[in-house]
Amino acid sequence: AKGLDPVHRRDGSAVLLAAGAILLGAAQWFGLGGVGGALLSGVVEAGIGVMAMAAPAALAAGAVAMFRKPRLDPAASGNRALGWGAVGAAFTGLAAVVAGMPAVAAGLGALQGAGGVLGWLVAAGPVAIAGAVPAGLVLTAVAGFGALVANGTPIRAVPGGIRGLVHRST
Repeated sequence: AKGLDPVHRRDGSAVLLAAGAILLGAAQWFGLGGVGGALLSGVVEAGIGVMAMAAPAALAAGAVAMFRKPRLDPAASGNRALGWGAVGAAFTGLAAVVAGMPAVAAGLGALQGAGGVLGWLVAAGPVAIAGAVPAGLVLTAVAGFGALVANGTPIRAVPGGIRGLVHRST
């Protein structure tokens, strides 16, 4: 892929995201795909728990964003991936916190009903240090900061953006 034109590489990544959205959506939302679909669904649910229901939509949104707003700058693409990865990880952690932080000893089914293995890994430390509510606040802040990173927005620009939204809505 190194010799491939960056435009084609980006389009190929978007097509892979779209294909992943279709396959995972078919398996996750509609129970299609037989053994393969069940395996795919089970692996994704083990990893991210209840957030697996949103994963096909997230993959599709990523594909659409790559097709509509191409960013060929590798640094911007890396920031987008890092930012949205932080949002996803924080959401799985929040799902684990909201579900009461099921113990690993309760089994994979309990983790799948929460934030999955990733959610447990993300939330276990903050919950152990400060409890569920402060951990939830920290994870919410991480998700917000991840969204800012993904969109290339510095924190100092947020107040002005809010003022602009309020001004336009009045």
